[in-house]
Amino acid sequence: MWVLVACADVVGPPSGAVRFTPSVRYRGWWALVEACSGRRADFDAVHWYVLPNEASFQLEGQTVNGAFFPAGNEIVLGDGEQLDGLLVRHEMLHALLPRNTPGHPREYFLGRCGDVVVCEGQCQSDAGGPIATSGDSRVVAPSTLTVSTILAPNPVSVGTDSGWFPLTVTATNSAPEAVQVMVAGSSFAYIIGDSLGHQSVIDSVVYFAPAGQAGATRRFVFDERPILSRIAPGDYEVTGKLSAVESPPTLLHISR
Repeated sequence: MWVLVACADVVGPPSGAVRFTPSVRYRGWWALVEACSGRRADFDAVHWYVLPNEASFQLEGQTVNGAFFPAGNEIVLGDGEQLDGLLVRHEMLHALLPRNTPGHPREYFLGRCGDVVVCEGQCQSDAGGPIATSGDSRVVAPSTLTVSTILAPNPVSVGTDSGWFPLTVTATNSAPEAVQVMVAGSSFAYIIGDSLGHQSVIDSVVYFAPAGQAGATRRFVFDERPILSRIAPGDYEVTGKLSAVESPPTLLHISR
C-alpha cells in the first residue's frame, strides 16, 4: 500500500536525498499522465531525488513513499520506488497541476487519470472517497464498451532502457449509468503482432461509473520492460483487449 502526500509545505527535499537522472521510461510515463490529465508541462524542468536506503520517509507528520515539492518543482521517491509506475505517475500528476492545487482533486486522481496513478488512503479522502463499485449496477456484456490502446512513447527502441515501453489498454462505458462487466480469466490484455502478448487478471468483475464521470473509463497500464528484446525491429500491430473484446490495431514501430 502506498502512502502519499500532495504538495509539501516545507521548502525542499528531506536531508540525505540524492539527485538522480530519470530513465527513458519516465518520459513515457510523463506523456501518459499528460494525455490522461489534458495538461502539459516541461518534463525536463522537474528535479528528481531518491532517499538512499529508505523506502519511505517522514514528512509533515506522515510516513510517505513519495512527495512533490512545488517550490522547487522537485519529486522525491523512497529507495526502491523509482520503478513503481503508479507511484511515480501520481507525483507527476501533482507536477502537472497548478502549483496552488490543494490535495488530490477527484477530477484528476480518480477521474481523468484513474488507474494510471495510485490513489489510496489520504488521496481517496481528499478526492471525496473511492469510486463506488456497487454490485447492484446493471451487468453488461464487454462488447458494449469501447476498447482502445495507448502507446507512449511510439516509436520505441530495443536498445534504450532495456527495450522498455508502457502500453495502456482502456475500456470506456458509454451508458449514462454505472455498469459492471463480468470477465472470465483475464480482464485486460494485449497482443503484439501475431502472438506475443500479456494478460493481467485484476478482478473477475470490472466496474464502470456513468459516462462522463469519474470511473467511466477503466485502464490498465502494462509497464513492460524486457519484452521488446524478444522482438525483431520493425512495424507491428498492437491490439488491446478487455476479455474477448479487441481494440482497433495500433501500429508500433520498434527500432534498434
